[in-house]
Amino acid sequence: MVRAEFAYVAENLLLRGGYRKTHFQADQTTLQAVSQMGVPCSEETQIGTPGEETFIPRFTLKGPHCFPETSPFQECFLQTLIRQWLSVPKNLQNVLEWCNLGNLCAQDFEVLGEKALTTGHVDILIKNRTPMGGSQKFVVEVKLNQARKKDVEQLMGYMHEIGKECQGGILVARGFPSSALQKMQENRIHASTYFFEDLDPEKSYTFWEFRSKLRLTRVSS
Repeated sequence: MVRAEFAYVAENLLLRGGYRKTHFQADQTTLQAVSQMGVPCSEETQIGTPGEETFIPRFTLKGPHCFPETSPFQECFLQTLIRQWLSVPKNLQNVLEWCNLGNLCAQDFEVLGEKALTTGHVDILIKNRTPMGGSQKFVVEVKLNQARKKDVEQLMGYMHEIGKECQGGILVARGFPSSALQKMQENRIHASTYFFEDLDPEKSYTFWEFRSKLRLTRVSS
């Protein structure tokens, strides 16, 4: 690993124990560096056999499922949806304002997938796109159901390991008990609930239909 852009990938791979973990995400900076190594191809690429129908899986919150056509909605899907939602500059800017950091510009940050730490795996890591000396980081933990006290403690552990570069944490869940909100307020952790607008939990939807209906709102302590 010679190129500095590969540091994130190398660290992630090491902490995951090598290739035993089948899904590790590359840092966006790495992809940007690779994209500058050659000339972009302008030709249209055909994947699959012409005339064949593309299989598109569907997901349901509470309705009947029949794998692989229809699968139950899982927490890992929610993590991906929220990461893509945060990758929209307008949405990320709103979240920074929730954290009383409206002076920061969303364009200066990138939203990365699962990040390996010695204490576990952070669901989403927000950090400076181009760090200058130090790096400002935000840790996001996603829970499919209502948040619990141990979820707050888990996020606190990640923030502690990242250290001084961590500017705060965000816990996204379906709901929050008052005891959890109190502990979060004391430890620079902000609460956000998620919901899907105009979605029937008994019906099935594609990933992109879920993405278009996803909404995040701030929870006041």
